[in-house]
Amino acid sequence: MARKPTKKTDNSMLAGLIGFGATLLLYALIFSLHKPSDFLLGGGLSLLAGWIIKTMATPLKGLDKNAKSKEKLNVTVIEDDYARAMVEKGVEMLDAFKAARDRINESVFTRRLDELRQNLDKVLRNVIEQPEEARYLRKINSYYLPTTLKLLESYQSTKSQGASYLAVSQTRQSVLDMLDKLNEALARTLDTMLKNDLESMEIEIDVFDQMLKADGFAEDAAAAQMRQSAHAAAREIPISQAPAAKATPSTQSAPTAPTMQMPATASARQLQQGAPVLNVPDAPVAPDFTRELNEKQRN
Repeated sequence: MARKPTKKTDNSMLAGLIGFGATLLLYALIFSLHKPSDFLLGGGLSLLAGWIIKTMATPLKGLDKNAKSKEKLNVTVIEDDYARAMVEKGVEMLDAFKAARDRINESVFTRRLDELRQNLDKVLRNVIEQPEEARYLRKINSYYLPTTLKLLESYQSTKSQGASYLAVSQTRQSVLDMLDKLNEALARTLDTMLKNDLESMEIEIDVFDQMLKADGFAEDAAAAQMRQSAHAAAREIPISQAPAAKATPSTQSAPTAPTMQMPATASARQLQQGAPVLNVPDAPVAPDFTRELNEKQRN
């Protein structure tokens, strides 16, 4: 028979009830409870004290978004064995860093470790969507995360042995700096993965566009630009500069009439231009006075 899971006791509720009873008892010892108003005031103060104690008993409950990482990250959907192994290792690191955060219990470490787990969670989810990106997890899972976890455990061990704050302050700051660098490395890894996804989308869009053009569903941009340029140039060329149409082989030109050689006179030019010829007598030749004067001087 399957064993039923035991229900965990809500320690915060128990702490609240104890706080309520203790406050009410203390109020009754200090002040006498004779009037109904005394009971109401004592009960109200006890309820307030019990609620405050209950809230303080669960300071981190509900704040850990990745408390059940193995349930939220569904690694079973990954078909690639290598990618599945990388994601499973990353999920183990998520849980290990959560445990280290709770053991150290320092605000500066809690903030950095929460940021680390959030960045790692985003990287793992991207690998689940794109298993080919699992190559980025090889060095992270095999060196960076285990080394960081080992240093955190060593720091916690030294701290639990009673070492003074001054003795571990330098090591503490070095570990914090290392966490900052690791967070930056995870953020850059995620940016690289997203950039690769965008480039893959651009390649698929280009291939899709080329297939549309090859199948005649879209026109090439270069051909469309050339056609538009030709139409624009044709609209700008004057009609007088347009090339003459060539005669087709089936078209037969009419025989050309022989050209008549006409004298270069006004009548000839009028005849060539198609105007009617007027018979105008030629003007008389003007006398040459210079010649007559020269002859008189010789005589």
